Amino acid sequence: MQGIGRGQTHKAQIVGRWLSGDTYDQIAQLTHHAVISVQRYVHNFVQVVQVQRQGFSAEQCAQLLQIGVSLVKDYLVIYNLHSDPECRERLEDQLKRFQGVQKGAL
Repeated sequence: MQGIGRGQTHKAQIVGRWLSGDTYDQIAQLTHHAVISVQRYVHNFVQVVQVQRQGFSAEQCAQLLQIGVSLVKDYLVIYNLHSDPECRERLEDQLKRFQGVQKGAL
C-alpha cells in the first residue's frame, strides 16, 4: 500500500481494512476512530468508485463529491490494490446497497 500520496492516509487504511473483511467495529477499535467515521469513510470510498465507474476523472470525482483530489486518488489506489474476488464482492454488495438507497430517495 505504499505509493499513496504523501503517505497513506488513515482513511485509506480504514477502507483497505474494510475491503479486506474487517467490520466497522473492528476497524474503529483498531484505528481509534468512531464507528460513524469509519462508516463515512467507506461511504465516501463507495461514492468515489461509483462516480469513477461512470467515466469521471479523479478531479471531476473530487468536485462532484466535494472531497480532495488526493483523497480520491488514494481511494482509487486502494480500489486497484484490492482486486481479489472477496474484496470486489464486498464492494459490489455495498454499491448495490448504496444504489438502492439512492433510488429510494428519489
